Amino acid sequence: MKLILTQYVDAEPVAVNHHLERAVCHALEAAADRIAAPCHDVATEQMTDGVRVHGGLQILDGSEVHVSGEERLTVLRFVVPWTSADRDGAKFLAANTLAHAIASEVAAVA
Repeated sequence: MKLILTQYVDAEPVAVNHHLERAVCHALEAAADRIAAPCHDVATEQMTDGVRVHGGLQILDGSEVHVSGEERLTVLRFVVPWTSADRDGAKFLAANTLAHAIASEVAAVA
């Protein structure tokens, strides 16, 4: 299963892509703070249409951020691997924090 979240940003997709990796790193730190978990050794992989998370916040490892859109509307699609083990809601809270933090940062700089 996967959790899929979507955010819309009033910016050019090319500009969002340019700032995406840095935004993911900052957002992982924000998500870690939100759920009181350690964030260390952030590792990401550039994909054709976004970024994949390989490290930093264990609960979100394997998550992907996909960028699409045209002109001044960018769609950020967050795909988070999901298991039923998230009984306390920490993964859901971390994923929502990640999505909001990334969208906020790229909107501010793009």
